[in-house]
Amino acid sequence: MKKIICMVISLLVAGVSHAEQPDLGKIYVDSATGVAFNFPSSWAVRQQRTNAFQVMVANQRGLESCMLTSGHQADLRKITSDQFANSLRPSDVVALFKQGGSDLSIVDFRATKIGNRPAVYYEGRSIYQSLNSRFPIQTVAVILKLDDRIFTLGCLTHESAFAEAKPTLLNILKSLTIRL
Repeated sequence: MKKIICMVISLLVAGVSHAEQPDLGKIYVDSATGVAFNFPSSWAVRQQRTNAFQVMVANQRGLESCMLTSGHQADLRKITSDQFANSLRPSDVVALFKQGGSDLSIVDFRATKIGNRPAVYYEGRSIYQSLNSRFPIQTVAVILKLDDRIFTLGCLTHESAFAEAKPTLLNILKSLTIRL
């Protein structure tokens, strides 16, 4: 009986470990910007309808996806990465979404580190609209600054799949590096 209980416990622990450490066997690298991040082996770089992102990766069903954006702003050179991460507010992110025609409700927002660089992490809820369909989504993202550039890696999924997808999405965010 003890052997059976130990085996069940070890299987449960192995299952939990696997859920927390998903296979991130592929890597996206942009040699021009030095940005790289890992994503699951079963995912692929996807074509975008609007080319709004530097790159988009998604799973085969399209339920989970991550998008990388980057931009330059000369004034950013005047502040450090720490100052940027500590000065960004949830209202700033919400305002950016509104400019893009979307509403975002922030669930979690905090300063963090990604690849030893100061960053901001946020989690939010929104409604995604595509043609005539609207459905609730949840997103997690990191924003970081380097010199005069801002990089945002955001991942999203349908609200009903978020709890299951979140560990994978967070590991993708944690893998973000800038190699310059």
